[in-house]
Amino acid sequence: MAVRSGYAVRRKFRYLTRALIAAVLIIGTALVLTLQHFARDSAIADLRRQASETLALQSSALTGHLDKFRLLPPLLAGRDTIQTIFAENDSRSGITEAKRAAGLSGAKDVLFLRPDGSVFASAHGEFDGHEFGGGELLRTAMQNRLGRQTFSGSLGQPLYAFASAIRRDDAFLGAIVVLVGLDQLENIWALSHEPILVTWRDVILIGNRPLWKGAQLHSHADAPGLLVAEGGTRGLVRLRSEPEDDATKLAYLAELDLPLLDWRLHALVDATPLSRTVDLALTTGLLLTVLAGLTGLTLLKRSEIAALRLRNERAQALRLERRVRDRTVELRSVNQSLEQEVEVRQLAEKQLRKTQSELIHTAKLAVLGQMSATLSHEYNQPIAAVRSQAENARTFLSRSKPERADISLSHIIRLTERMGDLSKSLLGFARRPGSDIAPTSLSAALDEALMLTGPRLRKAGISLNSEDVGKDIRVMGGRLRLTQVLVNLINNAADALEGLGVEPGTGRPETDTPRISISATRSDDFCLIRIEDNGPGLPDRPASEIFEPFVSTKGVGEGLGIGLSVVDSIVTDFGGGISAGSSAMGGACFEIRLLPAEASEPPKALADHATA
Repeated sequence: MAVRSGYAVRRKFRYLTRALIAAVLIIGTALVLTLQHFARDSAIADLRRQASETLALQSSALTGHLDKFRLLPPLLAGRDTIQTIFAENDSRSGITEAKRAAGLSGAKDVLFLRPDGSVFASAHGEFDGHEFGGGELLRTAMQNRLGRQTFSGSLGQPLYAFASAIRRDDAFLGAIVVLVGLDQLENIWALSHEPILVTWRDVILIGNRPLWKGAQLHSHADAPGLLVAEGGTRGLVRLRSEPEDDATKLAYLAELDLPLLDWRLHALVDATPLSRTVDLALTTGLLLTVLAGLTGLTLLKRSEIAALRLRNERAQALRLERRVRDRTVELRSVNQSLEQEVEVRQLAEKQLRKTQSELIHTAKLAVLGQMSATLSHEYNQPIAAVRSQAENARTFLSRSKPERADISLSHIIRLTERMGDLSKSLLGFARRPGSDIAPTSLSAALDEALMLTGPRLRKAGISLNSEDVGKDIRVMGGRLRLTQVLVNLINNAADALEGLGVEPGTGRPETDTPRISISATRSDDFCLIRIEDNGPGLPDRPASEIFEPFVSTKGVGEGLGIGLSVVDSIVTDFGGGISAGSSAMGGACFEIRLLPAEASEPPKALADHATA
């Protein structure tokens, strides 16, 4: 009978195993397809957002560049001297005025046209002899509208023309044409590693890929182009390196029509990570499916073994009960021990879950404490400045100086706006480093930092010299966070200089006037910013510990020890590095290395320093 019972158990679990495998295959397939679909949609959404942002930015740059010249033809057409030149057909005076207009505006060329469309004067003579009669440009100008047309220069460079009619006493005397070069836009777009193109009638007019200029963008049955449509998903295309090249790579295409210019703006983003994302989702789904299947089979096998063991134990118990009744007490004792062991294990499991919950709660409190400490540290600076400006305003009002009081109130408004921007900056610590990095004026950030720290320095009698910081130095970073770096370092220097330079008889040593010096030098590879003082210098501890959070030499309640940690985090996010050492003035010296705004990527030495 025991043999028949064991066979029944095995048959039952054999059916359950088959059912489990079928369920895992069905659920696993659905999981893999769902993960692939979700990963693909997420990746395409990221590509679409990146391409749209690039498209919007470059569209503004393109229209902004052309808008500088759009009003020039109507303004020149309204001048009496220009009308007289056209009325008298004075080529010599026309050439002089054309050169003057081209030189002052930066236009590629300025043309004076007769009513029949022939050129009788120009700034550079490239289009002398060119006939514009019967063209759309002159016809639109004759209708008292601003003429627009795309041209090609003698060397094949793209030009865009604006034209306005010259009239006197309702008589049409001719037209003035301003030719705009597009080389500046190509130079700006050359900084982007992703392709940016402008097409005119599906032919590439300008872009940041010189070899593509003049090529057809889209492929057709009779003419290959740079793009091959990728069926199934809008925006995904196959991009050739050259029109006749068969090798392609996957890219995401975003397009924007410019109807006034009769152009179309295109932004391409490399979509190679899309396939990697889909493959990763496939691998993850397969691994989860295999893991779930193995786990289920393991549990099922254990259940089968347990069921067989239970049946065998029951059969043996019956035999033993019939044969050895005197061992019943011993068996009951063993059962009680087993029950106690189960209770102990359940209690231990319950205690383990409780401990895990407490650890998670402790971790949450630690994160919350760190964020609170950061907020408290960063808000103390503008709050102190607000209080100082408020006291100044009250003093000026009491002295009947409302103008000076209004200046102090303006400073308070700027500081409150600064506190709002500071909140956005603290929230921005959670973003992908480098998302808000752009060319930033170092002197502007320093001026804002000195506005925040100036009242404290004056009150403490600390002199600050920043004359060695040039107005033309621009670095890669964010204005708000660069200001935050300078404020932290200046305040740290001020903390070190507290009490220096006091009068004799106070019980404290007399020293030189407390001084802080800020200088900046620029090379091809990086911009070096030095902030040094004549204080007591850095504490005797390893340099690596200076930038650790919550490490401070100040007294209890005087500092949280996170300022230099925040500075190190921001500078590293900018792609730069910071180091600390001794100053020639006798105190501490902090050196910040940042990437100049003219550079496209950090040099190896600067990158290694930032990593260190």
